[in-house]
Amino acid sequence: MAQGNNHWIPVADLLSGFVVVCLLLFVSAAVKPQVEKRKELLEEQAKGLTEEEKRTQRFADLKAKLVEAEESGLLTVNPTQRSIEFKDVSFESGSACVSRPAREAIKLIQDVVLQDMNLDSTLNIYLEGHTDPIPVGKVRRACGIFENNTQLSTLRASNVRDLLLQENAKLRRRMPVTGWGPDRLRNLDDPTAAVNRRVELKWIWNSAL
Repeated sequence: MAQGNNHWIPVADLLSGFVVVCLLLFVSAAVKPQVEKRKELLEEQAKGLTEEEKRTQRFADLKAKLVEAEESGLLTVNPTQRSIEFKDVSFESGSACVSRPAREAIKLIQDVVLQDMNLDSTLNIYLEGHTDPIPVGKVRRACGIFENNTQLSTLRASNVRDLLLQENAKLRRRMPVTGWGPDRLRNLDDPTAAVNRRVELKWIWNSAL
């Protein structure tokens, strides 16, 4: 009887080996992402960068992408304050329409902005619109309907946001828009100066609030 059962032993061993291989593959598949994540973490730690330094570095990268737009006077990038300012020339005069050069600049940073927001749930980008105090005078329709400077500044900031987000509507709540109109003039001595007409983007992390 014992001799009759001997031929099953190799089969049992084979099945046991197969099960072990399957388990090893399963464990490897489950552990691999954690190992890779740990590796990336160690690489970041090896660089010796603090979180603040990493954020500043990201902005340095944005600045490099926008160097031509910045040199042309279209916008300014501030890695230390982590902000981007679209200047007066970024918008068509007396309207909420974003100029073609500004649209091109937004395309250059769109992927980076969306990637950063998707990877870091604590990141918010605040958009603030500003104008000079010259009255709009009447209801206008130019990339939105507005009848005063507060509405104009809000529309300009909102239009910049729409260009950045495209179809990513789920991120809208993390990119709030505020229109200040002429309430926060940068040049009080010359209220109509171009510097008073701008849209500012400010990177803010919840942990920093």
